[in-house]
Amino acid sequence: MIGKSYFLLSLLQVGLSQEWKGDTPREVTAQEGSCVQIPCHYSYPSHLENRPRGGVWFNNENQIPWAPIAFHSKDHSHELPRFRHRTRLSGDLKDGDCSLIINNNTREDAGPYFFRIEFDNSNSYNYYPITRLHVSDFTDKPTIFPAEIIAGKRVDVSCTFNTTCNGTAAPVLTWDFPTDVPGSVSNTVTQHGVTLTYTSVLTLIPSLKHHGLTLSCRVRYSSVSSERTLVLTVQGRDASKWTVGLLTAGIMLSVFLAGIIIFICVRRRMTAMEERVSGTRDIALTPSPLSVKHQGKQNVLITEPRDTTRDTTRDGETPAPRGLSEDAVGGDAGHGNPDNPDDLLYANPQVFRVPSGDGTVHREEETEYAQIRFKRN
Repeated sequence: MIGKSYFLLSLLQVGLSQEWKGDTPREVTAQEGSCVQIPCHYSYPSHLENRPRGGVWFNNENQIPWAPIAFHSKDHSHELPRFRHRTRLSGDLKDGDCSLIINNNTREDAGPYFFRIEFDNSNSYNYYPITRLHVSDFTDKPTIFPAEIIAGKRVDVSCTFNTTCNGTAAPVLTWDFPTDVPGSVSNTVTQHGVTLTYTSVLTLIPSLKHHGLTLSCRVRYSSVSSERTLVLTVQGRDASKWTVGLLTAGIMLSVFLAGIIIFICVRRRMTAMEERVSGTRDIALTPSPLSVKHQGKQNVLITEPRDTTRDTTRDGETPAPRGLSEDAVGGDAGHGNPDNPDDLLYANPQVFRVPSGDGTVHREEETEYAQIRFKRN
């Protein structure tokens, strides 16, 4: 019976112990002179939910009687002197948030850290694994968001810096700018979770003489600082208008030139077509018989030059193309007046060789005909 009760008690203790859980990182890096957060979340048995509690951060790997304490929520006098007034919790222990913030980090702050929750003497728990803190040189710089700067026009230039530091450990943003530049500065702080965003806005009314001058935004802690610079690029008031105007004029000129080139090409093409059509229309045929000298067996007299249909009148004979008739050599069959140049016609003879009617072609039997097209000069 005693053994059975002991077994049940052991199971109960194991079940309760499984509710003690913590979530902490193994490595965290901080920059000397700024601040750092060691994230931490924990859980505990539900029957302790309404019990008072306290949280302790040790700067050591194990809890020993003389272990240095970095933070104690109930009694700050237990804290190591070098941590006093520099450590705090970022959240509320009742919400399971045990994150530790250390301000004004020093090289001595590097080392192991772990968290312990204390409800009473019999209900306390150490959360592992430990978190090892590394401290490096301060290298963070603020961020400047440039804006378009036009001479004589008001402009707002913003500078921001993100950190977990606040209160007396909060950083300060300042501007360095030429004294002859009219301006004013406004500062704001916004928070997202544990991250604080510090913003400083510099309002300027620059002129062209300030072109090339340097602005500086500086973030400053108690022992360290850094800065970011911006070279002013001041434009003339009408610079943007001139840019838009020149661009528009260039586009319009390109369209105009393209239209002229297209018009010239189309015009040339239409002119060439009109010349070809006009040349075709200038061809004139006349039914008047003319006397033409023909270099061959005989002269040819044109009577109907538009009809060249072949016809067969007798078997075995192939007539000349219709509209062609023979005349004596040296005869005068035309109506043209050779003494009048306006009545002279030009002829383009085309010779046809017509085979004999039996379907065979014999060179000595071929008859040559000349088809002449006349065109007035």
